[in-house]
Amino acid sequence: MRRGSRRRNASAWRGPCPARKDTGAAVRLGDVRRERRPDLLAWSRTGAREPELSDVAHTLSRFVADYVDTYPDLTEVFDPDWRSPCEVGEPFRGPDGVEVVRWRPVRRRYADDFRGLENALELAIHPDIKAYYGSWWSGGLEAAAPDGHVSLLFLWNEADAKRLVENLIGHAMAKQRARAPFSVFFACTEQDSELFLSVENETGRVLLERPGYKPIRTVAESLPEFLGGLTPRSPYLHPERAVLDR
Repeated sequence: MRRGSRRRNASAWRGPCPARKDTGAAVRLGDVRRERRPDLLAWSRTGAREPELSDVAHTLSRFVADYVDTYPDLTEVFDPDWRSPCEVGEPFRGPDGVEVVRWRPVRRRYADDFRGLENALELAIHPDIKAYYGSWWSGGLEAAAPDGHVSLLFLWNEADAKRLVENLIGHAMAKQRARAPFSVFFACTEQDSELFLSVENETGRVLLERPGYKPIRTVAESLPEFLGGLTPRSPYLHPERAVLDR
């Protein structure tokens, strides 16, 4: 999510979804030619399951395929210092003069093992989290859940993966102060809310949380269960939630 400084100090952790006002609508592609890349998603649409995929990776891949089918035209403000494997074609000027680039979620060739974070926190990261963040390079994807709107967080590039670890260390420190079990965030809720969704590391349950406090409630018994109940929503609802805060 592009919402502030490029780095977050762990001691000043405010959560992955600090509330802020909407900044306006994102640029739509309009008449710009679509560049489809069906090879990245075709297997997901057939319902065939790749044997090496975990339940999380499989369910998430189905959602991504549905998302791209529903909203094939995705753009992001172009930043020459923040490139991504997701970018498609060359940047161009939108109707408002802002330079943007087309993008699509891209399957990752390998997943992060989170070994550095595990060593720092002296615990094993839940495999569902490894599968979630290790499956795709992507900007944020908007969705409707049974309990309301969510903005799924993804990694835009390798540098984003490193900053995710930095943010999780800050999150872990806040959890220790609140005497709450460690969890890993993966989604924001409403635009003007600091509430976020996380996976409880010990149990794999999906929790609704507020930064620095104990979990509010359990939303789903597992991440695959939660992801399986999502419906794609317009990418222009919260345009600043494109990549993890940097």
